[in-house]
Amino acid sequence: MKKLTLILLCLLLVAAFGCTSRQSGEGETLPTPTQKAADPTAEPIEPTPAPNEPTQPPASTVALSFSSEDQNGSIIDESYLEDKSVVMLNFWATWCGPCISELPALQRLYEDYAEQGFAIIGVLVDGTVDDASQLIESNGITYPVIVLDGDLLTMAMGYQYVPTTVFVDGNGNALGEEYVGSNDYSTWAAVVEGLLN
Repeated sequence: MKKLTLILLCLLLVAAFGCTSRQSGEGETLPTPTQKAADPTAEPIEPTPAPNEPTQPPASTVALSFSSEDQNGSIIDESYLEDKSVVMLNFWATWCGPCISELPALQRLYEDYAEQGFAIIGVLVDGTVDDASQLIESNGITYPVIVLDGDLLTMAMGYQYVPTTVFVDGNGNALGEEYVGSNDYSTWAAVVEGLLN
C-alpha cells in the first residue's frame, strides 16, 4: 500500500510541476533572443547565427541539387529551374487517392501558366516513374515526373504526408509556404498567381 501511495504521489508531483508547458501565449511569455530574462535594464543581446545555420546563397547559385530521369527519358536536374519564375514541386505517391485526384488540376495549371514562367515537377515518393506510367498517361500528364534524388530526397524525408507541395524560384530558393494535402484548380491558380506577381 505504501508503494502504491508513493507512486501516486510521485506521479502527481511530476504532473503538477515537471510537465508544465511554457509556450508563448500560455501564461508567462518567454524572453526573445534579444532579451535577458534576469536583468530587464541590461542592453539587448543581438543573436548571432549558429555556425551550422544555413545562409542565403548568392543569386547566381542554385539552392537545390538533384538529377533524375522523367517519364520521357529526359534528365531533369536543377538546370530545369533556371528560366522559370515559379516551380511547383509536388511530392506524391501512386497509392495516394488525393494525390491522384489532383493530377488533372495540376496538368491544367501547368498548361495555363507555362508562358508566364511557371512549371511543375512531380516528385514521386514511391517506386519508379515506370510504376506510375499508367497514372501519368491516363491523366495526360506532360510536366516532368521524377523520383526522389539529391536535395529532393532530403526535403521529402521531412514530410509526413502526401501530397506535399512547395514552390521554388529559378535558383531553387523556397517561395511562400509548404502546402500539405491536395487542392482544386482554382485554389492552386490563386497561389500561383500570387507567387508570379
